[in-house]
Amino acid sequence: MSAHNSTNVLPQATDIGNLSSDKPEATSGSLIDVRDQKDPKASSGNDPSQAIDALKAPSLSSRGSSFHPRSATSTFTYNQIPFEEFRPQVEELCHLLWSPSAREPQGGSNNRFLSILRSKKLNRSQGPRPPLKRFLIERMTGGSYNRVIGITIISADGKDPVQVVLRLPRYIPDANLERDVAILQYVRQHSTIPVPEVKAFDFTSNNPVNSPYVIQNRIPGITLQDAANNGMSHKQWCIAAKEVAHIILELQRIKHPHPGIITLSTGDNGVQTFTVEPFDIKSPADPEGRQVQAQYGSRSTVLQNYELNTLRFFATQFGRWRARELQVDPTSILYLNHMHRLTDMVSAMYRLGCLGDDTNCLSHGDLAARNIMVQIGSNNSLTITGVLDWDRAAFTPTFVSCAPPWWLWQDEIFGDVDALEDETNADEEPPDPELVEVKRIFEEIVGDDYCSQAYMRHYPMARRLWWIAMHGNYSDSSFQLIDTVLSEWAAYKIELDGLMADDDAETADSALQQEGKDNKKASPARKGSQTQDSNATVDST
Repeated sequence: MSAHNSTNVLPQATDIGNLSSDKPEATSGSLIDVRDQKDPKASSGNDPSQAIDALKAPSLSSRGSSFHPRSATSTFTYNQIPFEEFRPQVEELCHLLWSPSAREPQGGSNNRFLSILRSKKLNRSQGPRPPLKRFLIERMTGGSYNRVIGITIISADGKDPVQVVLRLPRYIPDANLERDVAILQYVRQHSTIPVPEVKAFDFTSNNPVNSPYVIQNRIPGITLQDAANNGMSHKQWCIAAKEVAHIILELQRIKHPHPGIITLSTGDNGVQTFTVEPFDIKSPADPEGRQVQAQYGSRSTVLQNYELNTLRFFATQFGRWRARELQVDPTSILYLNHMHRLTDMVSAMYRLGCLGDDTNCLSHGDLAARNIMVQIGSNNSLTITGVLDWDRAAFTPTFVSCAPPWWLWQDEIFGDVDALEDETNADEEPPDPELVEVKRIFEEIVGDDYCSQAYMRHYPMARRLWWIAMHGNYSDSSFQLIDTVLSEWAAYKIELDGLMADDDAETADSALQQEGKDNKKASPARKGSQTQDSNATVDST
């Protein structure tokens, strides 16, 4: 059965009937044990009502919690139901999932949960009735794309409460929850990177919350961004640099023959299969996401072009965007001219060796401090407990994954998202000696090849080309970005041609490396070896 039509509790995850198990999860950061913060049973025996009161104590709203107060302005910004009005719907969903004997779920015969739950109820009628559960439902800080609600599941038998997170898309037509589930499952199976564990999901709106949703375990700690704003020691920054570097290297070890989006399907035999599919040709101006195949043939033809080399990948993407625009607006002559010029630019970059080595690896796509959860220890330690927000994750050319996390060594930038995504000053020497050390630690771990693809001037251009290849051109800002990239490349190519002629170099990388040596402007010594290919690959069919 395809994942696109399923309402499910993942078989790999803890079964909904066993979420209150005494056995801890083996994966780092899988569940928050409230005894680490405040034991709700310490003064209340086994009374679940007192446990709820204990969980409402300030300890869960402190720095050690992932809860944050949220302004009600999101109700108006995203045109969503106010939290207090929405809470009963969430509670009904909780009873449906975790206390099905408490109330009869509503819905028709097409709701897959109904058949599962009725079967469970028939089985339970032959034995002791399980104790009911109670639920603490609290609002959490959401993002631009998802509404987030915290749920604490409290058993009447006094077992430790279990904390999970309910994520709902703010704009359902743009939701890709199937892919969100797929990438989380894939990363959990192919790496040791701590990511949220999917407990349950529904890709339809046929449920009490009238929306697709995903339920994940709660990752303990606070975001690295919050930790930085609260004040981190130099030792903690050095630890963060090491751990972020190792996460990047682990992702780069996961290879695939071509770029694409990871998807997950379940066959009739229950076997789950990961595949890597072509990127969507869709923009916010086209919510129906009309897919274009006329110019570039079938899915298999697109994937064959993807697999040939990085040049053919870019040329295919720009061609698909051109074909889509002709369908939507045949008079878009200016747009087509831009895409032709971008294709010419990519061809020149590839010929000069400015697009890497044709390898592809797994990229997070948004590895920012706001998406990294950490726990701060009393002994001045820091541990990364989870990496969040995998919505942009995909297999990409390796240079895409080399976007440097320069927020590690640049001060006072956490409030400016645009600055975080601007690589212009990524390789500048920080003014503070401690920040210089943080940068050095990161670079020594990731190695020379990573640093070359992070800092050499053509690679930030190539990463902006990647963004255009993913999103197309649908706004004035997109036109401006394309014009800027084309102008920068035109000026840079003149300089590059001169360098290559003077040094008799075959590629841009070798010419720039020689220039750095001649002018003694090379970055600090960077030690480390290039990561090796991993056997963790997926089926490309």
